[in-house]
Amino acid sequence: MVGDPGAPPRGTLDPEILCWCEEYNFILVTNNRTSMPGHLAEHIAQGRNKPGIFILNEKLTIGQTISELSLIAQASFNDEYQNQIINLPLL
Repeated sequence: MVGDPGAPPRGTLDPEILCWCEEYNFILVTNNRTSMPGHLAEHIAQGRNKPGIFILNEKLTIGQTISELSLIAQASFNDEYQNQIINLPLL
């Protein structure tokens, strides 16, 4: 999580978070529906890659969100979500 030890500090700009996620091969889970799609487009236009971005749905409970992310982790192939933005829930 942003702000945790080993992660980017709180206040890190979105483009820097995308670079960090790319470097460490982390999928980004966020509630940022506004600016993140544009930042991802810019990131890809620069010839970079991103393991993927999952946008949380404010209508899902924490339990539902965890179930969705767990299902994705168990049923996905490596790089399946690269350079994509996926809105939760999947179905």
